[in-house]
Amino acid sequence: RGLRVLTDFEMELQMAHTNKTLLGEIETVFLATSNEYSFLSSSVVKEIAKFGGSVDHLVPKHVALDIYKCYASRNQLASNQKAPDAALSTNQLSIQQPSETTPEPQE
Repeated sequence: RGLRVLTDFEMELQMAHTNKTLLGEIETVFLATSNEYSFLSSSVVKEIAKFGGSVDHLVPKHVALDIYKCYASRNQLASNQKAPDAALSTNQLSIQQPSETTPEPQE
């Protein structure tokens, strides 16, 4: 389990004890998160992507691509417009302004 901050440890330790009580063979391993990701949560990344923002600088490229594909098909990038395949394949999407109708890939 990845640990970012102390509150993560408290919650994960409680979960580890519960799992151990349910099934004694379960072992939990805790990994400290690198400093650059210590205050980043999946909720923040999903919220940014939901509204068409770039998550390229927050997650690895292959993860960002999957996130863009997910929101392109699920929410059509929060503006009811599908992202062009070129933007998805290059892992770059622009943030749409309300007056724009089609996202353009960033160079």
